[in-house]
Amino acid sequence: MSSTLISARRRSGFIAAGALAAVLAATIAGPAGSVAAQSDDPVTDRQPATLSVDGTGRVKVTPDVADITLGVRIQKERAGAAAEAAAATMTKVVEALLAAGIPEEKIQTVALSLNPVYDYNGTPPKVVGYEAVNLVSVRIEDVAGVGAVVDAATEAGATSVDGISFGVADPTAFEAEARAAAVLAARAKADTLAGAAGVEIVGVLALSEAAGYMPQPVYYARAEMAMDTAGTPVLAGTMEIAVTVMVTYEIAG
Repeated sequence: MSSTLISARRRSGFIAAGALAAVLAATIAGPAGSVAAQSDDPVTDRQPATLSVDGTGRVKVTPDVADITLGVRIQKERAGAAAEAAAATMTKVVEALLAAGIPEEKIQTVALSLNPVYDYNGTPPKVVGYEAVNLVSVRIEDVAGVGAVVDAATEAGATSVDGISFGVADPTAFEAEARAAAVLAARAKADTLAGAAGVEIVGVLALSEAAGYMPQPVYYARAEMAMDTAGTPVLAGTMEIAVTVMVTYEIAG
């Protein structure tokens, strides 16, 4: 092999080795340079100190609507007779509700069933009849007239009044009032904690809420009902709309 060829190969090897060294140097220097860049401003890597609290605002309101579930439960020896009797009675109940001033669109069927009734004293149990159930939910927009509606329905043949719940047709304004009170309550709590800890609140980092209210139910027994002639007293009372917020504050000190 000629000396010229050997010299060329050696020069090629030196060039390749030099390129590899340059790549390795760049690889090593790269992370170091990156870390240095991140460390130039340590303040940007520091997480702010925080204080998280909740606050609840409550507003007492007078209900202006009521929802009531009522209907008929009838047992007969034959399934057809039970279904027919329940349908006939429920028709009278609905007519009574309409006559009491309840719009048809405020009356909704919520349960309709026909099931066998068993006598479990023997083995196997014996079918002794059938029970037909037909229940409707009624929205009453005059809470003062709830008792009269119940009386009208039971006089027409309703045998079941499962419960009454009171509510507010439009709670928007009350929720806004409760929401503002909740934020103030959260800040008052945070101020107390921050003062006790010797720190200062400097800003709000996060704010969320969970809003809602629970209607206050009034229950009647699920049984055959005999109303006295004085009428059924139903008191709506007051109810509470509550809003709870979660606030995360940034603190310093």
